[in-house]
Amino acid sequence: MENLKTPTKTGRKIKPKFTWEQLEAALFFAFDLFDDAQCEFFPMGKTALQMYDSQTKEVSLEGDKITLGVRKKDLAESTIEMLKISSPSIDIQDRKIIIEHEGVPIEIKIISKHYRVLDNLDSIDYAYETFLIPNPFDAFKRMMWFMY
Repeated sequence: MENLKTPTKTGRKIKPKFTWEQLEAALFFAFDLFDDAQCEFFPMGKTALQMYDSQTKEVSLEGDKITLGVRKKDLAESTIEMLKISSPSIDIQDRKIIIEHEGVPIEIKIISKHYRVLDNLDSIDYAYETFLIPNPFDAFKRMMWFMY
């Protein structure tokens, strides 16, 4: 997978920003991928906040990647094989899965610990699909940055 960061004149690396259309296409690519593998996933990080906020405000996805989460217990060997078949360039690591869709990185964090907010997932409608979200979402917002 190529490095998406490019150096500036000062030598610092900057992360590219993607349009909401590119980010949404990547989100729905991941949705289809995990749906085909029959594996539950949920948004995390800025992706989760923006999707949740879109329920009451006019908010579009923005940023440099899509961030999702999946419980380790939901990643059976057959699920992993299905993900590899559906997306041959998938990079499965110990704590995350990296996929790229049309240049947009998709980071799926593998959650191995038990968190009560993941016991009874709720759902929200985003665009034309229904996505699972941790419940209660307010508790998840405070802890999602530290989940692993």
